[in-house]
Amino acid sequence: MFRVAQPFQFLALLAHILLASMLIFSQNAQGHSDMNEQVTCELTTTPQNGQLQFSMRNSGTNSWQFLSWNTPFDAWFSQFMTITRAGKSVQYQGALAKRGKPQSEDFIQLKPMQTLTVDLDLTQAYMLTPGTYQITISPILLEMLPTNLPDLSPTEQHRDKIQCSTQMFDISYINQ
Repeated sequence: MFRVAQPFQFLALLAHILLASMLIFSQNAQGHSDMNEQVTCELTTTPQNGQLQFSMRNSGTNSWQFLSWNTPFDAWFSQFMTITRAGKSVQYQGALAKRGKPQSEDFIQLKPMQTLTVDLDLTQAYMLTPGTYQITISPILLEMLPTNLPDLSPTEQHRDKIQCSTQMFDISYINQ
């Protein structure tokens, strides 16, 4: 015979499931996890007006790799950031590369204790005027490289994404 759970027990169980789901979702929505806390990114200004510097640092012991496409390491062949001014989106005017299947040379490795840095001249892909801009870099999908382990199947690979925080920048003049 089947035993029917009391309504109170069912509601308490449902509340626990919902609370656990909310905690898991809120942790993932912020882009944080146990896997990628060792990998950080930063967007900073440079002395040149309209130019920024993007860096990714691996302070952990595992190597990671990521597809360079749609990242700051893509040399303006894709839109990898969102720029707004006064709440309005600034249109990307750079190139958009049409690509096939990624090859091994399209991936970048980030080894333990390594920092990768790239300078970004925003005027190469955006029409900017003096003002305050909000810049958000698109999330970057990371894949952990096995160290002394046999090759992992795609379902066993450790993947995560890194989300850099949104930054505000002032541009006082633009060199033409």
